[in-house]
Order: sequence, then structure tokens, then C-alpha cells
Amino acid sequence: MARKEWDKAIKGDAGYPGFEKIINGYSNTKAANLAAYYLGVAYLNKGEYRKAIDNLNNYRGDDFMVAAEAFGNTGDAYVELKDYSNAATYFKKAVDKASNSFLSPFYLKKLGLVYEAQNDNKSALDAYKSIKNDYGTSTEAQSIDEYIARLEAKL
Repeated sequence: MARKEWDKAIKGDAGYPGFEKIINGYSNTKAANLAAYYLGVAYLNKGEYRKAIDNLNNYRGDDFMVAAEAFGNTGDAYVELKDYSNAATYFKKAVDKASNSFLSPFYLKKLGLVYEAQNDNKSALDAYKSIKNDYGTSTEAQSIDEYIARLEAKL
């Protein structure tokens, strides 16, 4: 999506109020809560990572898929800021919240990559092995042996 379209999603136009207006006009509603998630995603895509983190952290949802995505997107924003410690925290939250064979291995792989960026090869290896052992039929598991072999060679 073009930057102009993200701006329209955030601020709105004559025909659409935008996520900011929904949050401000309908605070404490399900619509405002979901708008906080989408506003965070919009800022993430615009490269405004602090605003993304703030808005994604304002999302309070019980839907495990959206909540997991909110944690994962927050982790992505922290990666962009090179704050790998916070990124790892949020990717762990995403894995735990998702608790399914689609999103959990996706965020486990991101968690492993963050651990590698921190030179914590043992934790990265554990994350990759969890993909192989717990989510063996996932898309991420298809190529995870390469990651495991590379790290085992380093340890």
C-alpha cells in the first residue's frame, strides 16, 4: 500500500473518519480497540516505529489471532529500532498467544533470528528446534534444518 493510502487510513478523508478519529470518537468500544491495532499496523508500514509500538500496545483484544499479530507487529517495530531485547519479549508473547501451527512457528523463527542478532545462538537453536519438533508440518519447518545445522556448527 502506498504511503498516501496509509496516511488516509490514519487521518481519514471526507468519506472515512480514519483510525485516529475512530479511537478518539468512540473510546472504550470494540471499534476503537480494533482501530488501535490497525493504527499501529499503519504506522509500522509507514516506518514510524515508536507510534506503531504505542498504538499496538493500546490494543486489548481476546481474539488470539489479532492479539498474536499485535504482539508480533510490536516485535517487528522493535527489530526495526534494533531493540532486540524488547523484540524477543514480544515475539515470545506472540508465540504464546497464537498457540497454533500457523502463527507460532512464524514467530518462533523471528524469535530465533532476534536471538542470533544478539549472538545468543543457544536460544536461537532452541527456537528453531521447537519449530521442527512442535510444528513439523508448518511452512517454517520445511527449511528449518538449515538454520539448525548452521547454529550447531557454531556451538
